[in-house]
Amino acid sequence: MDYFCILHLLTPERLNEAQAQAQSHRLHQLRNNATLSVLSHGPRFTYSVIGTGFAGVDELDRYMWDHGIRTTAAEVALVAPEASSVELLSDLQTRARRLMTQKGYGAVSNPSLASRTDGRTLSGVGWHWCAMREPHAGAVPKPRMRHYRDETFYDDLGRFFPERMAPWAPTLVALLRPAFGLWHLRSQANWLEATLLGLALARWLHEFDEVPGVVVPEHDGIDPGVLPRACRPSVEQELAFSLSMGGNHAARQFSGRRGAPADIFNRLLAERQAAVVRTLMRVFGGAAEMAWVLCERGLDDMGMPIDQAFQFFKTVSATERWRQQVAFVEQTAGA
Repeated sequence: MDYFCILHLLTPERLNEAQAQAQSHRLHQLRNNATLSVLSHGPRFTYSVIGTGFAGVDELDRYMWDHGIRTTAAEVALVAPEASSVELLSDLQTRARRLMTQKGYGAVSNPSLASRTDGRTLSGVGWHWCAMREPHAGAVPKPRMRHYRDETFYDDLGRFFPERMAPWAPTLVALLRPAFGLWHLRSQANWLEATLLGLALARWLHEFDEVPGVVVPEHDGIDPGVLPRACRPSVEQELAFSLSMGGNHAARQFSGRRGAPADIFNRLLAERQAAVVRTLMRVFGGAAEMAWVLCERGLDDMGMPIDQAFQFFKTVSATERWRQQVAFVEQTAGA
């Protein structure tokens, strides 16, 4: 899992000596932490930066290079020093959203990352926005199976997610895998189980988007008959093949169950649903944070650091629909 981070920096000329030193120290700390993470096979950090008070992008890039940090994108806020705080906030909001759209495509925001990565701000320096992204999206082939060739795992699952969440599918499913012991997808058993987890999540996200409204009945949802070939190994031809062979993962999943394949399939998804939601709750730091992320409420408050944006929404501008979605998350997870 990679971290996509948007930093907000002030030119040293707009800081006093102590603040400038604190900013420089913070940047060196970011570089060292990122290096140690890579060496220990942890997450990789990708930085985009917004600078306030710099003469241009070249000056901002040089400032970052002086601290050993390479950025994927840099923007300079062209707001006059005497501008109001509202103008500064609006400009920062516009630039942060643009960077998130252009450089952070598919990344899922996570307010809990700010505290996990010691994201305290020091005189305007810090993790302005934090998100997670699966670096191997579209590059994970299925294990060789009888009926299918080279479709990719994440791309196939994404089409079952709500349209606006489809780019998140690789990241959300990758976040689930370690909790269920699926460290790789090279075996048929792991691939089948990860497929079931991903489809269980996709079905639940459709229900989440309908709150408040008509919730999909427990055993309705994704029809195995419309699954693309790459997502059918536990139903239809692969199911018949697996049951005839006996002893493998798909056969164990369906053994002793009565009913049509579609009913059995959706029961398998329902059995995994609570565990899937609980796992993501832990990742995002709670039901409130998870609902905030999935609703994309933070996109309207990206002028503030991510942890402040969440607290602002929670205490000032929370909507009744969001509260109902929080309750839905807790209810589904059995919290």
